[in-house]
Amino acid sequence: MHQRAAGGIMSPTSGIIENLQKELGSIVLPDVEFPTVVPDSIENVVKVVNWCRVNSWRMLIAGRGHTFSEDHHVPDGVLTVLTLKRNRMTEANPADLAIEMETGMSVDVVREVVEQAGLILERWPEDYPGTVGGLLCGSRGTEYRGMLLGSTFVDGTGRILSLGGAIRKDVSGFDASSVLLGSRGAIAWLDRVVLRLKPDSSAPVERVSFPPSTLPKEFSGLHRQIAAAFDPDDVFFKPKG
Repeated sequence: MHQRAAGGIMSPTSGIIENLQKELGSIVLPDVEFPTVVPDSIENVVKVVNWCRVNSWRMLIAGRGHTFSEDHHVPDGVLTVLTLKRNRMTEANPADLAIEMETGMSVDVVREVVEQAGLILERWPEDYPGTVGGLLCGSRGTEYRGMLLGSTFVDGTGRILSLGGAIRKDVSGFDASSVLLGSRGAIAWLDRVVLRLKPDSSAPVERVSFPPSTLPKEFSGLHRQIAAAFDPDDVFFKPKG
């Protein structure tokens, strides 16, 4: 990816960033090596998806980027989209035994809030340095399928879809959203999730230790079919390896 050339000549990257700023406004980060946006609302996520569709770009979703290698390089035609401003959550209510949060929330902050309410999130890691979205969409995200009660996400056509909910009877059809777990952000933008809580007095909880970097597996045949349905225009970048 090119940067501004000597003598003030506009490089291809500079032109793209100017176009992004014109179309998407203040969510575009200036003075960055790779074109990057930070949506602060789900409506802005939809705008980013539609911009990518119109301009034949793809979206690389990232939280804190801690799983990227030191020599990480974003390919041409790929827009980095950070989740960090999608970082609100509801209170942990013992009566509901469920909590809703945006996926840019820190995993550590979520654990602290839940534990202060006298509740626990089963198998929630103590040493994961990233966001809820990174945890759930990473290589071991499928381990949390039993905790996921519902989700709201944006697919590759710009649709906002909500499946499941905090009440158990709302969970019909929920399996369609659970396929986003472990998907590495390559199927849809996972915006909000509802997670199941347990009282602190329940059976002992197994804590999961995560390495600082994980490399998810390639998609299975089923995941490819679902990805094609949710992302027919191939908007979401699909990492290799």
